Amino acid sequence: MSNYSAAALAYKNGELSEAETRYRQLVNMHPDYAEGWFKLGNIYVRTGQYDAAENMYKQAAQLNPEDAKIWNNLALANIKKAVAVLDEGAQHVQQGSADQKNMLLLRDRIVQNVVAEK
Repeated sequence: MSNYSAAALAYKNGELSEAETRYRQLVNMHPDYAEGWFKLGNIYVRTGQYDAAENMYKQAAQLNPEDAKIWNNLALANIKKAVAVLDEGAQHVQQGSADQKNMLLLRDRIVQNVVAEK
């Protein structure tokens, strides 16, 4: 089985740690492998590592700027990051305060707008 096939199979089976390792090896050997960078971005989104995901998608976009799925996933990673930031912030501000309510309202607006766009 080729390295590409092994990485794809691990990814398909949800073995994210194995897939990450294999895609990392592939992009280290073949830095122009845009699909590898893209898959790493997907893995990092699925594991809540939004900054890492953003970096992987940007690398993929540099290599393949006409691929709309890369740009869509980059935007979604940033939206998920924004929601996570608002969730964390809401835990730290005074419970029930106007600030917390505003944060949760912004979070809900972001989520509703993304869902409405589909």
